[in-house]
Amino acid sequence: TRHRLRINIEVALEDEDDDPLEAYCQLDYWTIENYPQGHTTESGLLEILEEATRVLKNHRDGFWRKDPRYLKLWVLYANNVEKPATIYKYLLANDIGTSFASLCEELAIVLERNGRYVTCNYSCLST
Repeated sequence: TRHRLRINIEVALEDEDDDPLEAYCQLDYWTIENYPQGHTTESGLLEILEEATRVLKNHRDGFWRKDPRYLKLWVLYANNVEKPATIYKYLLANDIGTSFASLCEELAIVLERNGRYVTCNYSCLST
């Protein structure tokens, strides 16, 4: 199954009418479902998330930056790294997912977990 999902990603990246983000999401969700313990060497979850976020960042001129599924991949990635606040700073600086309140919510959770309490004045709260 993992091999088939990998092939789906390759095909989707080549075909302008296909959705590589959906293909990456399917691989990520399959990995999470089949490796419930989370990121391990065997699951390769962190590597998959790193690849998906990196490859899709500028794919189709940044088309995926405003897609909530793409933000969800970044959130999953942030939840599996040592310093998730760094990931959120990157997202804000690169205008990834900034139209979604969930970005501010997830960042607030990370900051609160680290004992930091700040007011989020980002544009996602101005709606």
